[in-house]
Amino acid sequence: MTRKINYFTGALTLILGLALNSNPCFAASTSTGQGSLFGGLLLGIASVDNNVGTGIGFGVQGGYFFHDSWGVGAYYRNGNHDNSINSNLFIGEFLYRFTSMLNGLQLGANLGWADFSANGNGDGALAFGGKVAFDYSISQSIPLSIGLDVPILFTEPGTTTFVLFAPQATLRYWL
Repeated sequence: MTRKINYFTGALTLILGLALNSNPCFAASTSTGQGSLFGGLLLGIASVDNNVGTGIGFGVQGGYFFHDSWGVGAYYRNGNHDNSINSNLFIGEFLYRFTSMLNGLQLGANLGWADFSANGNGDGALAFGGKVAFDYSISQSIPLSIGLDVPILFTEPGTTTFVLFAPQATLRYWL
């Protein structure tokens, strides 16, 4: 658990440093709608405690900022872990995007469903938590951003509580 806390602290430091020293990502404009809608890909680490282990996770996401700072989103992420265990996350997000000094930095509250399976047997449960994320605009003329999402989710399939730590690189297309 200490190692996960150290990884999380390092990821937060990286995100904050990028937010303070970077080009802003596409700002949402409620008057034109430009930069409000996004879709993208996720690729990163899928780490779960309690002997489930660490592996590679990938997924898709989308969302909409209905105000300059406030938005909603959803993502699906699949993870392949040690011991032939797979995880599937179906998560909805409520997002807050900083638009001034820390432009590109996002905070989110997550709620959804986590499903774990091994050898055809599976357990699912409600999953909840939060995330910190950052988007970096590749170019002002191309509506693409790269970023980092760092969610921490809690779920309890069966009688054991799992903590999911899943830092993931993002590639987003903005409309």
